[in-house]
Amino acid sequence: PVPISTMVGQASSGHGGAHSQLDMSATFGATFSAKVLGDAAGALSGKALSEAEGMKDAGALGFAMRAIGEEDARTRDAGVAAAVLMDSSALLPKLEHYLDTDGDGENDHDRADRTAAGIALVMGGIAARSGDAAMAKKVADRCSALLVCPNDMVQVAVANGLASCVRVLGEGEGKAMLDEFMAASANGAMAQGYGLAGVVKGLKSKSLVSHGVLAKLEEKIGSKKDQGAREQAVATYGCLAKVLGHLFEAYTVKIIPSILAKCGDKVPEVRAAAEDALKACMGRLCP
Repeated sequence: PVPISTMVGQASSGHGGAHSQLDMSATFGATFSAKVLGDAAGALSGKALSEAEGMKDAGALGFAMRAIGEEDARTRDAGVAAAVLMDSSALLPKLEHYLDTDGDGENDHDRADRTAAGIALVMGGIAARSGDAAMAKKVADRCSALLVCPNDMVQVAVANGLASCVRVLGEGEGKAMLDEFMAASANGAMAQGYGLAGVVKGLKSKSLVSHGVLAKLEEKIGSKKDQGAREQAVATYGCLAKVLGHLFEAYTVKIIPSILAKCGDKVPEVRAAAEDALKACMGRLCP
């Protein structure tokens, strides 16, 4: 069995929990329904998922776009894993077109969100496979633009896509991205928080201390005059818990008192962010 996490950073159905496992020797026909395979069924059914390597025909690419938007999480995970292996020069334009056209006319908003989440994971996986810094930077910019989508599944997936890019870009670029996401932004506290969490995951959790992330968040959460800084800090704590999962547990006990204090903040937005962060952190301690 091959863990999807080694290719895409996080299974598409995950929110920081256990990584899915997928047997890449399984056939497309045994993994996907005829509806998902569509007109590619004849060409794909008997092939193993690992044989998606380098595929670029229209039928295979169309299948990939359908699979990553499916309601069933296991189907999405397998679709992401297969898509990452396909010819990126053929697949990336389709992924970018979907984003540029805001869903390419998709009327099912839930499916559009699932597809956007899958695209973030696939693009991150492609960047990781390429090992090319220029591609990773392009993908990171694409993923960052998706953070404004007010959907938790999309934002978690984007964070994991960013993590894949940061592993290619390296420490210097990662630090610059940390500083960017730590700064105040019109994109909102959750977008900034998920972006920062993704970069931290790419740099590994030690960056929380080595790059002063926790120290800066502690300073922000203690700000008496800047309600935006307080909201960003507590929101980021929650995002870190969701994206880093068990890797954040060691830090959770230390920050919970600060989060609890902000559950009584006079500003409604800060209280709401604190309550969400508390739920995310407690979910790590008491799964």
